[in-house]
Amino acid sequence: MEFLTTIVVEIGKYLLQPVLRPVERRVGYLVHCKENTEQLKNQVEKLKTVRESVQQLIDQAESRGEDILIDVTNWMGTVDSVINEANGLVDNSNVDSRCFIGLCPHCCSRYQLSKKAAEMMNGVNDLQEIGGCFNVVSHPLSPPPIEALCEGDFNVFESTRQVMEKVMNALRDQSINFIGLYGMGGVGKTTLVKEVGKRVQNEEKIFNKVVMAAVSQNPVLRNIQDDIASMLDLNFDPIENEKRRAWKLSERIKKENTILVILDDVWERLELGDVGIPHGDNHKGCKITLTTRREQVCRAMEVQERILLGTLCEQDAWSLFKSKAGSVVDDDNLRHVAREVAKECGGLPIALVTIARALRNEKELQAWKDTVTTLRKNEPNRIEGVDKKVISCIRLSYDYLNDREAQWLFLFCSLFPEDYNIEIEQMARYVFGLGCFENVDTIEDARCRVRMVVKKLKTSSLLLDGFVSSFLRISPSEEHFKMHDIVRDVAISMASDDSHHEVFLGRAGRGLTEYPKMESSERYTAISLISNSIWKLPNRSGLYPKLRVLLLQENRGLTEIADTFFEGMESLRVLDLSRTQVERFPPSIRCLTNLRTLHFVTNKQYLVDISMIGELKKLVILSLRSCLLSSAELPENIAHLTNLRMLDLSDSTQGANLVNVISGLYQLEELYLKLGGDLPDDFVFQGFVRFNIWINYMTSSYCTGTAAELYENTPHTLCLSG
Repeated sequence: MEFLTTIVVEIGKYLLQPVLRPVERRVGYLVHCKENTEQLKNQVEKLKTVRESVQQLIDQAESRGEDILIDVTNWMGTVDSVINEANGLVDNSNVDSRCFIGLCPHCCSRYQLSKKAAEMMNGVNDLQEIGGCFNVVSHPLSPPPIEALCEGDFNVFESTRQVMEKVMNALRDQSINFIGLYGMGGVGKTTLVKEVGKRVQNEEKIFNKVVMAAVSQNPVLRNIQDDIASMLDLNFDPIENEKRRAWKLSERIKKENTILVILDDVWERLELGDVGIPHGDNHKGCKITLTTRREQVCRAMEVQERILLGTLCEQDAWSLFKSKAGSVVDDDNLRHVAREVAKECGGLPIALVTIARALRNEKELQAWKDTVTTLRKNEPNRIEGVDKKVISCIRLSYDYLNDREAQWLFLFCSLFPEDYNIEIEQMARYVFGLGCFENVDTIEDARCRVRMVVKKLKTSSLLLDGFVSSFLRISPSEEHFKMHDIVRDVAISMASDDSHHEVFLGRAGRGLTEYPKMESSERYTAISLISNSIWKLPNRSGLYPKLRVLLLQENRGLTEIADTFFEGMESLRVLDLSRTQVERFPPSIRCLTNLRTLHFVTNKQYLVDISMIGELKKLVILSLRSCLLSSAELPENIAHLTNLRMLDLSDSTQGANLVNVISGLYQLEELYLKLGGDLPDDFVFQGFVRFNIWINYMTSSYCTGTAAELYENTPHTLCLSG
């Protein structure tokens, strides 16, 4: 009997199962309402964490100028909608709806709420899983086209048209794969080959790809490789040596059926194999065009076609001069003497443009006559490959500035390497530290003044628009500027002349491996050794009573500063040691009692001991961007730098004592941080004119009180980003 009962029960369960399962599920919604909403709340928090991780990847991609994948954009939109809906559902669960005269919870509401929460959990879990798979969130950038390197409209004159056609014909000729364009400095070689590159790729479509690299007087192999690779969507591993990079570059170039490689400003024989440029039988589709001031370089490089770019004929020179000087030269009283000025420029485009812009809209006849007299009498120092007329014109344009600040900044730019993109921000920090501009009371004042002076120098053709190169994209930048290599040559010559109030020693980008010996170090007010290969700074090597600026950045092998190196540099006001491998300061840094700007930007490098910075009481600008401190805290004595106006700790280790260190810096105007979490509640914003604070995650209650008011009222920059 018991056996039959068991069978009947099992049969009953089987028959009733389709009916009981839905009932069980529905009852489960009622019983587990609170549990389901709590689980949904927890899963939403996990989804928020995934969303924050994806947002960080998006921020990084956007900072590189990349386009975000549509799937990622859609996912972010869906996540935001789901989070909002889930938050609303959880909020509703807190409302205790009851029935039966308020004695028990409303069953219908509980059922619907619990069911919705359970259904949403499945969607939230799916979104978490999808978000966790987003290792790539953006499209890789297309490499920059040759047009990105072209500077404004190209002036086609008969003189240049004939030469351009020769170059074009040589590129069309299947039997020629190596062309050399030579001519004196300032004649327009670089401008012409850029225009040729644009035409053969976009108009005639002779080449699938056109790439270009600046070689310069002191070539750096890695820089040349980087220039070409950036236009081919090729990335190098930082630890790869030149040979490995050359092999990778060569293999990448071979993938292009037809490619034109332009090597600009070559001064001596360059081994193409060392760079990674295949040519001849190694890759018949690869053609090379070089520009140089020296015809003998064409011979040394064994080019197949040598083409001379000469000066402009008189009529073309007058047309160019007139276009830059303005309609004033059409005046009957001025036309004759204006033509004489144009003749004195010797048909050299850079001289014509420089002088024409210096005299633009000048209506005084005597000013034009004085220019002719000065150009005829001036006997400038010789600069290899540069006609003396060019030197005279640049010097005269400098004199016509009639502005001490513009003249000083012009000479100061000669301290940077050839083809260097100089940052407005970098120059402003130097200027503020030096105190060399009048009526500049804040760092923002310095920025505004530098922008104004740079604009004036650009108008005079003494500076050029800068470019910013970021992750395979090259684009014009108002925050950068450059100096033409010939203008820089003249500026270096002028800046080293004792006749000026300040004397500069420029040795940037010369390939130096040791600190140079100086016979008369007491002359110099500024020394630049940027972008060399110096590995050690020696013990005190001379007297520097006038030295106010010392630029040592980008000596990437520099690891050691001798103990007494800074002795005798008591007048130093600006010191830049960025992108070196220095880990500690020597005892002699205490001698820099007048130092006002210290830049020590690294590439995530550990600093063993920087406590002596706290003894530099006159510091107004301190940048430790991307520095990692070996200790867990900032040196406490940084709090003693009560004159600080700017503290830049972007991407640096801030330490747990950040608030204590900063709280006493009452003159601080600008603060730059990147934090891993919310700022402490007691952090005070009062007094900051400009600050940029990146926070990896923020609570919804963060931007309140003082911070919220400052966000609304600040005239400058506040960046709070998750």
